[in-house]
Amino acid sequence: MSNYSERISRILAESSLTLVNFCEKVGLNSTTTIAKIVSENRKPSSKTIGRIINAFPDISYEWLTTGRGEMQTQSKKPKEIREDDLTVTAKQILKKLQEDRIHYDLTRKEMNEVNFKQMFDKFNDLENRMEAYAIQASSTVNDKLTLLAKNYDNSYLVALDKILRIEQDLENINTFMAQAFETEKIQAKLKSKLKTKPNERT
Repeated sequence: MSNYSERISRILAESSLTLVNFCEKVGLNSTTTIAKIVSENRKPSSKTIGRIINAFPDISYEWLTTGRGEMQTQSKKPKEIREDDLTVTAKQILKKLQEDRIHYDLTRKEMNEVNFKQMFDKFNDLENRMEAYAIQASSTVNDKLTLLAKNYDNSYLVALDKILRIEQDLENINTFMAQAFETEKIQAKLKSKLKTKPNERT
């Protein structure tokens, strides 16, 4: 294509864009510039060309400015690779990759089996340890309960002994008080008799 009008029109057609949409995409507020390029085949400014290339990076700069070459850059074109085009080295690499893939799958399977066995063994070990901890904890609790019961029994016996001693002391005090009272009564009677005897003599 030898003119800008046809090249811009092709971009519009292949992009399925209206003139307004195209201008919005390239960052132009008005359609005047692009409309004049298409209708009057005016040469766009370098700034406008830059906007178009930035908005459509797959468009070849050389094609847009000169019309030479392909519209799309080579990097954007899909390339079909056939087996006949592959070199011997490429085929060897593909074969090696396939072998590595098989080896990787087998290794992963073995690792999964090993990991599963290790996880199972760890689970059993954890279960056994938990059981041992439970037994140990139960034994510890029983020992503590036994010690508490023993301490309670000892405290009870000590308290009972103190109560018995207090009761004995109270009984002793009562006995002492009773004896003292009787003694005072006897002494009072003796004093009374001693006082009445001289009168009897006279």
